[in-house]
Amino acid sequence: MTSQVSATDRLSLVVYRALLVTSAAAAVALGVASGLDAPQVDPAHQLTEYWRAYGLLVFAALSACLASAPPGVAVVWLVVVFHKAAMTLTAVLLLRHGAAGAPTAAVVDGALVAVTLVALGLRRSAARASV
Repeated sequence: MTSQVSATDRLSLVVYRALLVTSAAAAVALGVASGLDAPQVDPAHQLTEYWRAYGLLVFAALSACLASAPPGVAVVWLVVVFHKAAMTLTAVLLLRHGAAGAPTAAVVDGALVAVTLVALGLRRSAARASV
């Protein structure tokens, strides 16, 4: 018995993978840029810059994992969404203190959490099409 995959499910899979792969690629680019910039940053902030770089690279790897196997593992979704939402909220809260990098982090991490949440919403129909 073969089941038909709907056009909506196939489209969901394409959008799902495009969102996650694009956000992973952006996170890799930003992570590498942060890592390359870290040696030029004030030594008091170098650890923070490296931490940011590694966090972006881990986010990229987890996003790529989710893209490759919808619907993904629930705990991985939880970690990915929590991390980006927490970073966004932290950046927004630090805006009032004029923290360096807070505006950029609020926008970048906010965009990544938004894209991730859209992909999360598509995961079930994407999974039906990936079988």
